[in-house]
Amino acid sequence: MIRKNAAKLNLRVGIIVDIPSSDFKIEINDYDWVALSYLKSAKEILKLKKRLSNVKVIAKIENGEAMDNLAEIVEASDGLMVARGDLGRETPIEELALFQKRIIDTGRLNGKPVIVATEMLYSMVKSNTPTRAEATDVANAVFDGTDALMLSEETALGDYPIEAVEVMAKIASFCENSGELRSIDLKAKSLVEALTESAARMVNDKLDKPIKAVLVFTRSGTTALMTSRYRLEVPAITLSNDEKVLNRLCLSFGVIPFFKKFNTEKYASEDPIFEEVKNYGLLKSGETILVIHGDAWFGQGPANRLSVVTLDLEKKV
Repeated sequence: MIRKNAAKLNLRVGIIVDIPSSDFKIEINDYDWVALSYLKSAKEILKLKKRLSNVKVIAKIENGEAMDNLAEIVEASDGLMVARGDLGRETPIEELALFQKRIIDTGRLNGKPVIVATEMLYSMVKSNTPTRAEATDVANAVFDGTDALMLSEETALGDYPIEAVEVMAKIASFCENSGELRSIDLKAKSLVEALTESAARMVNDKLDKPIKAVLVFTRSGTTALMTSRYRLEVPAITLSNDEKVLNRLCLSFGVIPFFKKFNTEKYASEDPIFEEVKNYGLLKSGETILVIHGDAWFGQGPANRLSVVTLDLEKKV
């Protein structure tokens, strides 16, 4: 049903299925992520991955043991969820906000997307407007640098599911564009990370020709994840030939997934991809963009180059 309606709206949607334990019986259906509940260490994640090949796991952090083992859980997982309902019951309530920031920061440092969840707009289960405190809570999660915000009862059981989504989207959009997102020290440890760091600096430095977008070529999604962690003020238009990779990237901050078939021959900047992206309203003639790519734009091999392109779409660059 989700795929059918997303296709009608010409939207890409990532689907997460929530399971209570690594032993839970689950079939490989059309989902993109598995959210694993009640884990205490990386062992449960590794057990699930061994049982389900190629699965991408979101670790739900909801107890003190998981906080104690956060580093190993982040390393083993592919994403994180700040599950504040159980986390707030299982740990001292006064520590919850600090835990939220710590989980978000750890996820960003490792290029793993983070979801903040539970009771964000809880009053909208019965009311068509949130409280001021709830609006502030949503805003602060964005300012903390989270990739995504999650509604639960508000949309699953509430009387105003559409209004709850609209309010959350409105707050998130405003906060993302406010320039107030919290920055953290991200140190590059690989060539790909160095390229994305350079791209982030060029975007943030307000050059004589401002950068309007970053175009990212990726097969596995890693380059896009490394770009996303900088929380750029411009979109990271990400091209891949893997639908699953693009679906999963829906979760990552600032990423606009874009499907493109890869070919064996090498591409140069004359490739019609710019015209294709323009037709989706993502680029305009005269804009300057950065392109993170490999030796061949759509060829094999890791990203190892950063190109600056000023678009002349009438001449197709």
